[in-house]
Amino acid sequence: MSMRNQSLLLAVVAAVCLVWPAHVGARRETGEAAAAFVTGAERAKWTVMLYMNGDNNLDPFAIDDFKEMARVKYDPRVNVVVQLDRRCDKNTDDEWGETRRFLMREGLTPTRTNALKGFAEESNMGDPATLASFAAWATKSFPAERYMLVIWSHGDGWRRMINEGTDCESGRSLGRAAADAAALLSRGELDDSRLAAMNLLRTPVETQFRTISEDETNGYDRLYVREIQDALEGAFKGGGLEVIGFDACLMQMIETGYAMRNVARVMVGSEELEPLDGWGYDGWLRALVNAPDMDGVALGKAVVDSYRDTYEQSDPTTTLSAVRLSGGGVARLAAAVSALARELTIGLEAELPQITQARLNSYVFAPTRGYHGIDLHRFCSQLAEGRVNPQLRARAREVVTLVDSLVVSNYAGKARQGAFGSRGLAIYFPANNATYQSDKYKAAYTDDNEFQVVQFVREHAWDNFLHAYFKRV
Repeated sequence: MSMRNQSLLLAVVAAVCLVWPAHVGARRETGEAAAAFVTGAERAKWTVMLYMNGDNNLDPFAIDDFKEMARVKYDPRVNVVVQLDRRCDKNTDDEWGETRRFLMREGLTPTRTNALKGFAEESNMGDPATLASFAAWATKSFPAERYMLVIWSHGDGWRRMINEGTDCESGRSLGRAAADAAALLSRGELDDSRLAAMNLLRTPVETQFRTISEDETNGYDRLYVREIQDALEGAFKGGGLEVIGFDACLMQMIETGYAMRNVARVMVGSEELEPLDGWGYDGWLRALVNAPDMDGVALGKAVVDSYRDTYEQSDPTTTLSAVRLSGGGVARLAAAVSALARELTIGLEAELPQITQARLNSYVFAPTRGYHGIDLHRFCSQLAEGRVNPQLRARAREVVTLVDSLVVSNYAGKARQGAFGSRGLAIYFPANNATYQSDKYKAAYTDDNEFQVVQFVREHAWDNFLHAYFKRV
């Protein structure tokens, strides 16, 4: 994908694999055991689709999250379907390396025997056509009143390494240093610089800028946000998806939210890096099964609450938020950021010290890792509190108000409060020109970029302000 020059996104795959006829009864065999689901007039309240790319060093953690899902006692009102791609060299019922599909039930194990019949291939999970095909199959095979799609894998950054195992055999063996790191994290005494000193952070060879779902078996292919946007707008015809979730690092940005505004009603993701274990699946899935009439906002809140329960006491650097995308609010926020950007550019000479200070007071997520996302609410709050002209202050306050209205649930560990802000949405803002020039994918933040065009950049003025700013800083 990063080397592809094809228009994969102009022809979203609508072909449906394993389409079960509508007259099939309320139970169907999956291997040796039966799994419940509802079709036709009796369709379920929810179908949750998990697009799990473990075809990388996250393979053992994909299995762990699968087991978390299997702790929940399901009923026909909630379908949870999983497309799981693994990286494993073994060739047994328990250990396998291809892509399989599962209908989740209590006690299910991720074996070939338990996989849904008729689908077993080495799918390229970094190809948007694969994502579109999975979404089409899941919605046709498991119709429901509401749908949620979770894309599970690496995001813009690698998940924090507290565990150096990388394959199906050794992935869960913690060394002494990792155990010590976990203890320090639980006390709030460990940051990324100390993790790096302990050799527990793995830096990618190539920075992934606004991408997710890297598939090692298929040439390290990955999904750019633009590819996800086009694939899902095609698969859902511009509507029908209640929640889009990113169980991955650094995805909760205004750039991503703007891209997903016509895809889903609610977006759930993290401004910061995520631990390798990712979301706590049993908590929020159990909440959904217990209250299947909840809407997307309520489900987004349940995911955030479950994440808080999972990490609040053990990892103070974690964040997760749920953002409302429907109702035109994201478009209004983008327009407000554009208006702020124009005011910043007009007043750049007079207000440069205050702008620079507001940026310095807004810490970058994934510190020391070479990323450039800061909390949008934090920067605008700092700007509004500074000695800036009334027009600029009003524009900054407008952005703050809109962010507050769109973020329906937000969690930030103690180490990501304060100067980090972590109020639910980040934005791209390198500290200065030298930092911007060091970004391998800086071309994505120019109006003339034609590769995987970032719609927020192309249609709004934030990038124009940044380039004017970098001429002076």
